[in-house]
Amino acid sequence: MDAPISTPNDRFRSLLEVSRKMGSTMDFEVLLREILVSSQDVMCAEAGSIFLPDPESGELIIHSASGDKAPLLNATRIPKGAGIAGSVFLEGKIVNIKDTANDPRHYRKVDEKTGFITRAMITAPLLSGGRCLGVVQVLNPKVNDFFDEADEEIFEGFASLIATTLVRLEAQKRMVSDEKQKQELSLASEIQQSFLPPAVQELDTCKVLAAYFPAKAIGGDFYFVHRVKSGNILVGLGDMTGKGIPAALSMARATADIKAHATNLDQDLGAWVSELNTTLCEELHQGRFIGITFLMADPLRVTGVRN
Repeated sequence: MDAPISTPNDRFRSLLEVSRKMGSTMDFEVLLREILVSSQDVMCAEAGSIFLPDPESGELIIHSASGDKAPLLNATRIPKGAGIAGSVFLEGKIVNIKDTANDPRHYRKVDEKTGFITRAMITAPLLSGGRCLGVVQVLNPKVNDFFDEADEEIFEGFASLIATTLVRLEAQKRMVSDEKQKQELSLASEIQQSFLPPAVQELDTCKVLAAYFPAKAIGGDFYFVHRVKSGNILVGLGDMTGKGIPAALSMARATADIKAHATNLDQDLGAWVSELNTTLCEELHQGRFIGITFLMADPLRVTGVRN
């Protein structure tokens, strides 16, 4: 490791360099390593850790740590509210402990697990507005016996920089996720459209026009047009319960069933619908159901045309 940063100007320059590095990465694990290496460097500390919350349990997880004992600390969980880190996370205030041996708030199980001796520490919240994103902590200054007020000021600025970086990373990940979802929905919509008849169908005796406007990119609404065994035209509108991909998948299956059954339809529409209903009921699960309106048109009777 490089020689400890000793002068205020050196430390501020180091912070600027840290800011540049943090602004150039979108990889979460790489970002954590940059944060921890930089925290030790800027604070002239023996070790550093960052604690991020588990949204379900409220525990703080050491996602990554720097120092000789880092492998033993990785993914260690701190109970909700436990230790200095837990307190800082809940209260949102920086804490400087000059003598951890005589401070009852220190969570000693981590030291017991690693064999590391913590003498002094600074712990700072990673704040974004009124929300605490996590906690960053450095242990044991290399130059002095404890961290002083100047160290607190530097570390508080460092924590603010980390919080801003995490917010940026979160926003970028959300943007990438949203864009990916849009692409997936667009593809799903294209696939769903392939199960529907063309908007304009020229049949021997008539023309069928249709317009399809789903409430979302994809959904459970559908329509169909089939010339059946008797020569009649079967037209229908359907609506599957629910929205989005689950409804669209059920809709695709239903249209395939209707098309397959339509080849056997002769004159008795009622009997055919009952048979189709049995098939659909066997396939629909989790409380899903489908509503369909059928229309059987006899083009010969309507137009008087004889083939």
